[in-house]
Amino acid sequence: MKKHKIAIFTSLRMIPAHPRLMMEKEILIDDADSVEIVSAPYSKKEVPLKFKLLNYLTLSFFRWDLIFFFKKERNNFDVNIIYDLNLLPLGLFFKKDDKGLLIYETIDDNVHLTMYNLIKIFPLFNLVKYPILYFLKKIEVILVEKYYDALIVNSRYLFDLLAVTKTKIINYYSSPFENIELINTGSIGKPALLYLGIFSNEKGANKILELRNRLNLPLYIFGEVRIENFEMHESIFQFPRIEVETLKTRLIEISKERKFIGLSLIEPTNLSYANQLANKDIDYLCLGIPIIGNYRNTTREFIEAKCGVFYDQNDQIELLIHNDKYYNSMSKTCKAFYASNFRYELFKNNLVSLIDNLTQSIAKNNVFS
Repeated sequence: MKKHKIAIFTSLRMIPAHPRLMMEKEILIDDADSVEIVSAPYSKKEVPLKFKLLNYLTLSFFRWDLIFFFKKERNNFDVNIIYDLNLLPLGLFFKKDDKGLLIYETIDDNVHLTMYNLIKIFPLFNLVKYPILYFLKKIEVILVEKYYDALIVNSRYLFDLLAVTKTKIINYYSSPFENIELINTGSIGKPALLYLGIFSNEKGANKILELRNRLNLPLYIFGEVRIENFEMHESIFQFPRIEVETLKTRLIEISKERKFIGLSLIEPTNLSYANQLANKDIDYLCLGIPIIGNYRNTTREFIEAKCGVFYDQNDQIELLIHNDKYYNSMSKTCKAFYASNFRYELFKNNLVSLIDNLTQSIAKNNVFS
């Protein structure tokens, strides 16, 4: 029996749609009367001046324009999932007006990540970095503790970092590629390198280009390029960020001729990048694509589980490229590791159980109060 109206509030434009949020909506539709993703109605460039100033006064950690917009425009939902740090103060207004169950969901260490991006623009903030980090991390924990009913994170790192006593769960990213099979196997396809996501120096772009030159293999990039002086090459194929369904079709088509090797060389330039699970890594595992990665904490764990090789292990990289048996064995290990840790069923059960348990608990308290 369907039970409640659910809203997911996000500062993302959802153009194209965010895979994790769309997955959550699809899951919760089966468990609720209605599910709505309430997303940003405009880009950051279109923020009204008075709110730009207010956002700047809080160093861009919070999106006050959207906080006040969502507070004013929202309907009455039974369950409100507030997605990420920049909307966190929204919980204060909702709880004050008794606007239903409140869940905070965050998938990055956004305090450190926002500070890192701020210093890139204004280097002088490096002088006061640590007091700001300490204060904002305290604010995040205090607001969750006081105004939210539960917390969802996507890594053990965030679970330990956000030390709150409220109900909290780790819900690891589940890949949207579970329902497809790449056509190729190691025995028939010519090798090609694959990169998913934003292509920037922080995400290892320069090392990836160096590796491609050294290996002399085609490179397929699916995501926005954010490096200066990016030069296309006859063996580099770059596609803008696209909807998941279109990406599935592209990957299947390319796999008719190519066997993919996934690239994950994220630089640990800040604590979030150093410790967070990379969605691209999990996508590779789901598709049975072995990884060439670095020694960043979570990527290293996948490689040590025999799902890939390190970028400086030249002998193993050569085996991955030229030895079909080695490639196919590692591909099977990738899929098995994904199925054990990240499959859709686990993601679904965690999310539905959390909301059901919270709503049932609140219902019982109302009966006896």
